Amino acid sequence: DLAEAHTSAETSESPEEDPDLINQWREDYNFGTCKTLSGNVSVILFYIDDFDSSWTDEEIDRFTKNEVEPGLLFLEQEAKKYGVELDMTVEKSYSSIYYKDEVITSVANTGLASADVLWQAATQINYTSSTKMIDSFRNEYKTDEIVCLTMFNKSGTSYALNPTRDSDYKIDEHCIVFSRELNSTQNSRLGVHASVVAHEILHLYGAEDLYVGSSRERLAKKHYPGDIMLSAKYDINENTVRDATAFYIGWTDSVPDVIKQK
Repeated sequence: DLAEAHTSAETSESPEEDPDLINQWREDYNFGTCKTLSGNVSVILFYIDDFDSSWTDEEIDRFTKNEVEPGLLFLEQEAKKYGVELDMTVEKSYSSIYYKDEVITSVANTGLASADVLWQAATQINYTSSTKMIDSFRNEYKTDEIVCLTMFNKSGTSYALNPTRDSDYKIDEHCIVFSRELNSTQNSRLGVHASVVAHEILHLYGAEDLYVGSSRERLAKKHYPGDIMLSAKYDINENTVRDATAFYIGWTDSVPDVIKQK
């Protein structure tokens, strides 16, 4: 975690040649289904209905255009700042998929998550598992990197589902995105979820929330204001990917000094 620091946020070039020394600072990088946010990345969209919400074709088109695509473009543009080539393409969009269970709309409130959303979607498009579905997408689109976004047309706090190194529980990584934020007063504005989409995708690749923990948040506000992992601002253009987040997702191997403070 970011701890109290008395130095600037400059990066250092300590023995970065040894991947083990680098990765001790970024445990979630290159782990799970989503490994490297670079090169060609295929994005698959799942617009999902449940017992109290559904999507119209018009809503799907609008959400893809105003929320998903700007979020992907933001990531491509930020990658360029670190000399990383990134091309994120929406390859396919599925709809008329029904989630039969209660949707967990806030991980923070319950400590639980709707971990089987992608599995249920996969079985409804004739795959026996989400793993087999992702493998099929890899073969079809000739890329190892597949990002799955599962979206509900209801209020909630979006979240990413990631496997953890210290658990035997396996899951194919994906994001659950809600069309309206809980307790938001700006639900009707177009484009407010582009930042959320980008934020959650970054989680799949190892980015950490910079607002968790008072010391971490204080340092992030000082050294990384505007970082999308600190606060996903409504206007996607007001966000950035700063050194710490770029390091966590592997866009740079230079360890920010602020991360290394004890």
